[in-house]
Amino acid sequence: MIFNFFKKKNKNTSGNLFFKSNQDAFEYTQRYFTNYKLEVKSVYHGICLTSGLVQIHCLDNNNNNILTPVLCEKKTKDLNIQTGDFVLVGIEEVKELMTLETFKKLGIKPEKLNLKDKSNKDEYLSNLKKIFSGITKGVILKKLTLELDIKTHQFIFDE
Repeated sequence: MIFNFFKKKNKNTSGNLFFKSNQDAFEYTQRYFTNYKLEVKSVYHGICLTSGLVQIHCLDNNNNNILTPVLCEKKTKDLNIQTGDFVLVGIEEVKELMTLETFKKLGIKPEKLNLKDKSNKDEYLSNLKKIFSGITKGVILKKLTLELDIKTHQFIFDE
């Protein structure tokens, strides 16, 4: 009985659900959260492909679940967003729903969209603007943690 007192307790006292990675949390939202068509002023969970491109899940016009990239800006400049972060995205303008397969057909790899490695940035930016002019635009509202509050069914914000 005394030995049990000295053991570390690893039990989750809050009752919340914790995930191992941002990708796991995002996949959980795909599987267990209700999916909707894209609408202006709606909020969606997403995973950052780059600092300005976030992949969200939604319904297309045929009510099929799809993953689509959204061109995003940060709501505030002090929001520290990196590739792979789990975020909340507000939709500002709904345009064509592109899938990652569409990007691959165009010869674009989302992980290669960082401008740090590009030698001719002006031409690269010009090409990106042409491609991205037709996709949905949004704002990264909050960075999310890996903790899901069971009572509210919402992920905790990373303040």
